[in-house]
Amino acid sequence: MDEAIKGLVDTYGIWLFTLIVLAVTTVLVALIGLERERKGFSAGLRTHLLVGIGSCILMVVSEYANPETSDTMRLAAQVVVGIGFIGAGVIIHTGLDVKGLTTAATLWVSSAIGLCTGAGLVLEAIITTLVVMFVLIVLKQVENRVTRNRARISYVVPLGQKTLEQVSAACEKLNVEVADIDTSNEKYKNEVCTKIIITVRINDKSQLGKIMDEINDDIKPLALEEIK
Repeated sequence: MDEAIKGLVDTYGIWLFTLIVLAVTTVLVALIGLERERKGFSAGLRTHLLVGIGSCILMVVSEYANPETSDTMRLAAQVVVGIGFIGAGVIIHTGLDVKGLTTAATLWVSSAIGLCTGAGLVLEAIITTLVVMFVLIVLKQVENRVTRNRARISYVVPLGQKTLEQVSAACEKLNVEVADIDTSNEKYKNEVCTKIIITVRINDKSQLGKIMDEINDDIKPLALEEIK
């Protein structure tokens, strides 16, 4: 614990410390929650606040409820494990795509920030929040710039059906470069099928639609969609 925080507890008691760390946690975690809320994710401001505040107060209780016998690291470990259940709840399958991984990660880091402030490590919690916001906002812009000319298409065909030559021919006809192809066997409507994910470099959005039309006409896949 920071010396300044320890002195605060010794002078004014645990109630003032609790009030301060809960306020700090609310502000820090709200920044992360608002970023998720602004982008329309189901786990937004309130969910992140509840996770952060809950983690904070559990750490305070662990630190001060019975300081002679409490094991703060054990409780912190349980919080980290428990938050996995909430994180799993925001990860959803949309067709062939998986969404919510970043939001699950922000919930996890929000609990870590709450544990940090609850332990009196306020400066460390502030630094962590700044790094998280940098990742969510600044690095997202960098990622968009790097991948703005790329698009991914996913389709499913019956197991064993060969389609890559047809797709390559369609892309070549439309003057579109294939950057990557990934295939795997997965269950689709209770049957084992082949899933293909193609990454292409496009100049405009219309090219992507034409490629998908070509795949749909030539291959007639069981499922076809753009991965966003």
